[in-house]
Amino acid sequence: MRIARTPEELPAGRRAVALGTFDGVHRGHRRVLDAARANDGLVSTAVTFWPHPRTALGNRVELLTSLERRLELLAAAGIEDVLVVEFSPEIAGLELAIQRRIAAEEAYFTWLRGNHSLPPAEWAKRRAHAERARSAEDLYVEKLFKSRSARTP
Repeated sequence: MRIARTPEELPAGRRAVALGTFDGVHRGHRRVLDAARANDGLVSTAVTFWPHPRTALGNRVELLTSLERRLELLAAAGIEDVLVVEFSPEIAGLELAIQRRIAAEEAYFTWLRGNHSLPPAEWAKRRAHAERARSAEDLYVEKLFKSRSARTP
């Protein structure tokens, strides 16, 4: 199993990605990992976080496994590549930006699928919100990568 700390350390290719902290790699985690492995022709990849997101945000968390043990369990689950992402408040902000975008786009696509239960002006407002959320997410990602690349020698 290849272990990377940045996406650039992994070879280019099509991937089936399982995203999560994977503390303990319990039965529920294994179902997600099995789904990633079941995609023929795609590299099964787990993206995990260190430190634990709640710890990085200042909360006390009792972990089930160390990062080293987690990586052993991911290897035992048959995952080909693992990307260990350094979790930070900046990454947490990206997650929120993505969630807002998904919620706004889901509302708009519900309308496109034929649910016209709201007036057209409301749907237009929701579509504009989705566009603003996408722009905010793009700016956030650009800012995040610029700040991280400035720290890398």
